[in-house]
Amino acid sequence: VKEDVTKDEVVVPAGMNTPTPLPSTPTPTSVIDVSRQERIAFFSSRNHRDHPDVSPNGAKPDDIYVIALDGTVEQYVAQPTEGFSGHSLTWTPDGRSVVADGSMSPRLFVVNTETLDDTRLITGPLVDTVAMGLTWSPDGSQAALTCWDPEKPSGEQQEICLLGTDLEPARLVRLTDNQAMDWMPAWSPDGSKIAYSSDFPGTGPTDIYILDLAEIDASPKKITIDSQTRDVNWSPDGRWIAFVSYKPDPGTGMWSLNLVPADGSGSPKLIGSSLNLPVWSPDGRVLAFDRMASFDEYEGIYLADSDASNARLVVPSAGRPSWSSDGTRIAFEKEGNIWIMDSDGTNQTQLTSSGFDHS
Repeated sequence: VKEDVTKDEVVVPAGMNTPTPLPSTPTPTSVIDVSRQERIAFFSSRNHRDHPDVSPNGAKPDDIYVIALDGTVEQYVAQPTEGFSGHSLTWTPDGRSVVADGSMSPRLFVVNTETLDDTRLITGPLVDTVAMGLTWSPDGSQAALTCWDPEKPSGEQQEICLLGTDLEPARLVRLTDNQAMDWMPAWSPDGSKIAYSSDFPGTGPTDIYILDLAEIDASPKKITIDSQTRDVNWSPDGRWIAFVSYKPDPGTGMWSLNLVPADGSGSPKLIGSSLNLPVWSPDGRVLAFDRMASFDEYEGIYLADSDASNARLVVPSAGRPSWSSDGTRIAFEKEGNIWIMDSDGTNQTQLTSSGFDHS
């Protein structure tokens, strides 16, 4: 694995097509997700430009929109609740609904993108205060998420939970229950294990733990030491776990992106600083990630080999890459707009027009 990715090492591919603007549509603000039906869900605040800020960082309220990959069909879906500011979006396995959580109110909302009349807040004892980071199992049969136990002492409330496809809290299963903060689950490719970040035994720093669902009563396996992890992601071949570390990079003082063998057989490999959590292509051959030029400005999107080697800049000033289900295209955000490109970084096409953006 390449020890670092620097600006001097990246190469913009030759022959990159000139972006083709399309007619005016809503403007994304934070996270995008591509469904198996090849529709893109995203947040937009263009309808709330004059609304007072809803967070200290200047965020405006968000609506949810859906647009086809070719940009031909765009649809307003809903605003989950008054003053909602979006944090993350994910499609349900059937491709009909999206699940959204907010940045200032980390609660889960389910919105049906077809009927537009079924927006519901997921409520229940462990999801009333905090519920976020929902991620579906590979077979789509259940979802893991970060939930919250208000009855526990401060510093021990966050837990890892499971929900079924109906997302009914009555059938919620708590996976962790210890004197620690556990959060941000990620499924193994075969659905048998869940990786997550935890400060167990509650004294910090955070590290990556792996829970085997076949041995739910066994102690989770710790695979990093003093890594100060937050977000984690599992490679499609099951070999690697990518994670963002908030332990300052000695060279830059910024957060860093790392890869660690999923079996715990080796130490983390530093990929580079100021890099956000990557997404692998469905076949696992290509890794896409973005790098920050500052805390609120993208340097650009990079594509690399599956082990993060041979990284190359393909889209300057862009971020939030998301793969189509067939792995042939990547949706992304650039300057407050949704774009699409081929998997090699060519044929970059703008799908939405410029608007009011706070990502």
